[in-house]
Amino acid sequence: MVTRFGMSERLGNMTYGLPPNQRFLKALSGIEERDYSEQTAEVIDQEVRHLIDTLYDRVKKVLEERRPALERIVKGLIEKETLDEGELKAFLEPDNTPARTLAAPA
Repeated sequence: MVTRFGMSERLGNMTYGLPPNQRFLKALSGIEERDYSEQTAEVIDQEVRHLIDTLYDRVKKVLEERRPALERIVKGLIEKETLDEGELKAFLEPDNTPARTLAAPA
């Protein structure tokens, strides 16, 4: 993403690395020819690490914020193994309590 789609402010909207020669099985290997310096490679590594760390923190925060709903879903799945759309939505409601989540349909 950093070397292809400009997902780094430091590196900008440039493509780094040349695509592999498309002859025979080389295209399947995914190996690129490097057309940049070792310093640029270090910056790419730093930007990839920054992107991964930032997204990891973001996902962790979302999971922590939604932990009560996730725990309700887990309990529901342990009891029923499958949940339909309505049941899943009920588990995601903030005021939902485990006692009313799996009420039998009328």
